[in-house]
Amino acid sequence: MLTIEQAGAYKFYTTSQDASWLLIDGNAVVSWPGRHQPVGDARHVGNATLSAGAHRFEYVQATPDEGYVAVAAWQPPGAQ
Repeated sequence: MLTIEQAGAYKFYTTSQDASWLLIDGNAVVSWPGRHQPVGDARHVGNATLSAGAHRFEYVQATPDEGYVAVAAWQPPGAQ
């Protein structure tokens, strides 16, 4: 669960080795499907307008390889 104190527009980011999806309340906010290497910047971004309170947060990553990288981040409203 992700507890939101300030309602508003949030940005969500992901980078991963191979496929990844970030879901809020069952809805895909960011997805980066396919086979690939992780990147070191925030190019995979999605937006979600959230009300204050608890929201279901899911991060799914899939790779056929033994090693993996999975990173998720978010930015609250008004943050630069």
